[in-house]
Amino acid sequence: MSNKTPVISVVMPAYNAAAFVQRAINSVWSQTRSPLELIVVDDGSSDDTSAAARAADPRTVVIRQSNGGPGAARNRGVKESKGNWIAFIDADDAWRPNKLELQLPHMEGGNTDVVFSQVVGPLERDNPKKPLTFDDLWDHNYIGLSTSVVCRESFEKVGGFDEDRGVLGIEDYNLWLRMASRGAKFTFVKEELVEYTPAPGNLSSNYWKIAQAAVRNAEKVAEFSGMPQKQLSTKLAAIYAEYGIALLYDRDLPAARTYLRQSLKHRVDGRNALRWMSTFAPAPVLNLRRTLLRTFSQFLS
Repeated sequence: MSNKTPVISVVMPAYNAAAFVQRAINSVWSQTRSPLELIVVDDGSSDDTSAAARAADPRTVVIRQSNGGPGAARNRGVKESKGNWIAFIDADDAWRPNKLELQLPHMEGGNTDVVFSQVVGPLERDNPKKPLTFDDLWDHNYIGLSTSVVCRESFEKVGGFDEDRGVLGIEDYNLWLRMASRGAKFTFVKEELVEYTPAPGNLSSNYWKIAQAAVRNAEKVAEFSGMPQKQLSTKLAAIYAEYGIALLYDRDLPAARTYLRQSLKHRVDGRNALRWMSTFAPAPVLNLRRTLLRTFSQFLS
């Protein structure tokens, strides 16, 4: 937390973002409450990202570095920045014009460490019903990175973003959890202030990669926070079960079997045991089960 007058620096990592980075930059400089600076870190792009960023607005500071991943790029941007509050935005997102103006009052007074908001788009996040605790965030990530403004002092207290590529894609979630474990306060602004762009590609084709990142994240946060092993095991079981169930519905039975088996290794659960056994059933039997469940649900409604 900081009692100083908020001075906002904006940090944007960019990798092969020439086609859309100007939209993000323009949304920053169109704010009704202008930031002190915008730092774009070109993380080793092979396209014209740096040139496109410079052309968008001459006030933008563009730094180019060898590819180190988004966590390293964000840390570099923070290191080069001057503000006591850091607003993050991804190169494929865009802010509504009044984002910083609506968030600014919550930064004043030293009562919070992170201010965040709702997003516009298909991946709208759940609204927290109360101030977030570590346990709330451990169960669910409520905070979209491009909606956030973070107190620099609190950010640096936990060492910034983890640059381990093992948590690639959820570096922000890792940061929130580490901050929460050190008592950070989070303030939610209910307005939709960010136009979020979902990542391209078929999520189901990356189940294993995503699940492994979630597992790695949980293990690292548990070590950082001194979490009891039982609490970690419960989380790992839930992660593997979540993706195993999704694969079961996708009828990728061998993969679903692997995930559900991993879940059961961490925590025995009767329902997941039945799901694991169902992966050995012939496809027609599973299809019949789905049809019967759908018919029964329609009958009850």
